[in-house]
Amino acid sequence: SDVCSSDLFDFCMELLTNLPKGKITVDMSVTPGAKYSVQLTDMKGEVKYSSGFTADNTVVIKHYDYSDVKSGDYYVVLVDIKGTEIKRAITLKTN
Repeated sequence: SDVCSSDLFDFCMELLTNLPKGKITVDMSVTPGAKYSVQLTDMKGEVKYSSGFTADNTVVIKHYDYSDVKSGDYYVVLVDIKGTEIKRAITLKTN
C-alpha cells in the first residue's frame, strides 16, 4: 500500500516507533532506481547517523538501531538525490 499522505512529493515516509528501545522502522514510498538517504538529526539539524540506499521497489522498509544515541527528541529525515527532504519528529527512548 502507498504510505504517501500528500501529492507534494515524489516520495514519503512513515515511522513505526513502538519497537524495542532505540529501534525504528521507516516505511517509505519511493521511486525505483532513485537514490535516497535516511538521516537521524538532532533538533538543531546536526546529523547523528546517515544511511544511503537505491530504491529497488516503490515501497522500501528499512530498520534502524539508534540504541547508542542519547534519549531525546530527533528528526528522521528522508532526502532524495535532489536534496528534497521530508522530516518526521521522533522521541527516542534508549535507556
